[in-house]
Amino acid sequence: MKRHFERQADYCTAFGAELTARLLRLLPDCISASRALGQRIAHWPGDPAPEADNLPWRGCGLRQMENRPAQLCSWTCGLSKSG
Repeated sequence: MKRHFERQADYCTAFGAELTARLLRLLPDCISASRALGQRIAHWPGDPAPEADNLPWRGCGLRQMENRPAQLCSWTCGLSKSG
C-alpha cells in the first residue's frame, strides 16, 4: 500500500502540491492497522491505486478528520523540516 501513497505523492509534487505530497509520504507510517481507518485500507475491495479508487488521496482527507490534535501537531512539525 505504501507504494500507492508514494505514487500519489509524486503526482502531487508534479502539480506543485508539495504540502500534500509530504503528508502523503508521512501518512502510511501514521495509520495503525488496529484502528478503523487501517482496517478499511487493509481490506479495501477495489483497486487502491491512485489511477483507480485512489485510497491515498481519500486517506489523506479521512486521516485529517480524526480527532488527533497531538499527532496533527507532530505532522506539521515534521512537514516543516526540509528533505
